Amino acid sequence: MDYRSFLVLIIIALCFICGCITAPAAESTLEGVGITDITLPAEADRVSLAYALEDLVIADLESIPNTENMTIHRINGDGMDLSGDASTWILGVTTQDNTTAILVYNRFTWRSLSWPEHYTTSTIDTETILSPTDLFAMQGDTIQEKLEISNATEISLELIDGVYRVYAKNGNRLSDLAFNADSGELIVSE
Repeated sequence: MDYRSFLVLIIIALCFICGCITAPAAESTLEGVGITDITLPAEADRVSLAYALEDLVIADLESIPNTENMTIHRINGDGMDLSGDASTWILGVTTQDNTTAILVYNRFTWRSLSWPEHYTTSTIDTETILSPTDLFAMQGDTIQEKLEISNATEISLELIDGVYRVYAKNGNRLSDLAFNADSGELIVSE
């Protein structure tokens, strides 16, 4: 093949490629079909304690200790919203073989971390206490008022020995409210 034939072949190929690239797109007759953004907002990562506990029961992971006859000694919720949902749930537990662990639930995944000490706090029966969702529904106005007074940017929750503590954090400043875990009534500090 000589030089001119090769050059003509290159020009024809370029014209064909440019024509394909610059040709107008045909209008689609399909509506609602195409790439759709399915990114969930950050709030979607918050779940209720009940949801996290249900997920723990069905989680069949080697890293999670056997949940049968497991006792819970403390519950923490971090990244709370005013509905009582949290982005992270942390449980202090003792397993049926008397080992202690911390179970962490966030982004719909449970992880287990060993805990070197035995818990001295009483056990928590999640069936008889008021759930965080119910607590926030019952005491929402009180919690909201505390958040506004302290200009809180974060809310966390702790349940130990029958007392819920709701923490309102603004930078290094931390204030809290205490509630009875059975009744949801405000415990007034003296």
